[in-house]
Amino acid sequence: MSSVFAHAVNTKGSNGRALIDRNPIRDVKVLANVGESKEQVAYTPEETIAIINAIQRTEAKLFFALCAVLGMRPSEAAAVKWENISDGVLKVREAAPYGILGPLKTKKSKRDLTITEPVTSLLTTYRESLANPKEGLMFQNGGGQPMNYNGFAKYHIKPFAEKVCKRWNGCYSGRHGAATTLYNQEGDVRAAYQVLGNSLEVVMKTYVKPDVEQGRKGQAKYEDALLKAMKKPVGSQG
Repeated sequence: MSSVFAHAVNTKGSNGRALIDRNPIRDVKVLANVGESKEQVAYTPEETIAIINAIQRTEAKLFFALCAVLGMRPSEAAAVKWENISDGVLKVREAAPYGILGPLKTKKSKRDLTITEPVTSLLTTYRESLANPKEGLMFQNGGGQPMNYNGFAKYHIKPFAEKVCKRWNGCYSGRHGAATTLYNQEGDVRAAYQVLGNSLEVVMKTYVKPDVEQGRKGQAKYEDALLKAMKKPVGSQG
C-alpha cells in the first residue's frame, strides 16, 4: 500500500505536478506510534479451557486450541494441512493470513510441534467427522481455499469466549498465554522459544511476563540457597 502512494508522489500529472503531495501511509504509521501501546493479554490455563468448553463447533474449538495450547499464530493454524500431521507431531510449514496461503512469517517460524491434549482429542473428533482425510487443508472455506480466520473467529469463537472470559482479546492472546504458561512452568524460556517460532529476543520481550508467584518462588529458592551457604564452613565449596 505504501509503495502505491509513494509512486503517486513521484508521478507527475498533466499539469506537471505530483499526483499527491505526500504519502498518507507514512502519516498513519507515525500516528500509530503515538501514546503507549496496549498491554497484551495472556490467557491463563483456566481461561483457555473455559473458552474451549464454551465454543460450540468442534472445528472452532480446535482452531482456538491450536493457538492457545500449541502456541501457533492464527495465520499458521489456518494453513494446517492433514499431511503435515503424523505420529503426534504437527509440522508448521505455511501460513494463511486473511485466507491467502503463503510462506511463514520468518525462517524461524518453521517448526515441529508435539500435539498435546486437548488438541489431540479435538483433532481426532474433527478428523473423524470429515471421514478421516489424509491430505488437504484442515480449515477450508466453501471454495476449498483457506478460510479467513478473522471472520471465522468473529462468528464462531468470540461470542462464546466473551461469555466466560472477561479478558477476551482474540485468538492471538491464546498464543501469548501458551508462551507465558510454558515459561512459568520451570522458568525456562527455551520451552516457549521452541514452540513459538520467534527469535529468542522477541520471546523475551513480547511473551515472557513478570509473574508475582514465580517471583516469590524464586526468592524462596534463593533464600534456601543462602541459608545453606550460611551453614557451610568458610572456604567450603562442597
